[in-house]
Amino acid sequence: ILLSWMNDNSGFVQERNIQGFIFMGTTIRIDRVKPFPDGGHPIFRLPLLLLECLQPMLTKDFAERAVDPAHTDLKQQITSASDANDMFMVQAFYRQTRWITSSEYREAIGTRRVLTIHGVSDKILPIEYGQWTSNQYDGDAKFVSIERAGHLVMIEQPDEVAKLVLAYLNES
Repeated sequence: ILLSWMNDNSGFVQERNIQGFIFMGTTIRIDRVKPFPDGGHPIFRLPLLLLECLQPMLTKDFAERAVDPAHTDLKQQITSASDANDMFMVQAFYRQTRWITSSEYREAIGTRRVLTIHGVSDKILPIEYGQWTSNQYDGDAKFVSIERAGHLVMIEQPDEVAKLVLAYLNES
């Protein structure tokens, strides 16, 4: 929604000298709270055959924790999509996952403006992670939480996310 709007309103982008967006998860290693080591959740280090046996349970747990209870249709879509995942690919994905440090985050952000959006119902990465991420930045940073949204905030509340981003861009 946001990107199509911006394409239709290119003057908005040019007037504000917007060079791009970075959409990222809060996969930042919090020194006082280390949820998982690099490589994702340790369960994905189990042998592939065992992961394939556990897949229905893992899928159910992910859908329950990632999606706000108000979005029953989305939860079913996520369950179907997760059940279809090849566990070999899931395992390969998590093997290459690395949490960045707070200093790496600050260096990557530099002097850019930062808007952190986090779903209140996220049970994968608690809302404190989003707040912490926003607080790591000394510059123009804003934290916003969205009700009725979990880990998949851009899918669960796309209109709200687009409105927040556009309002944030208009503040410049």
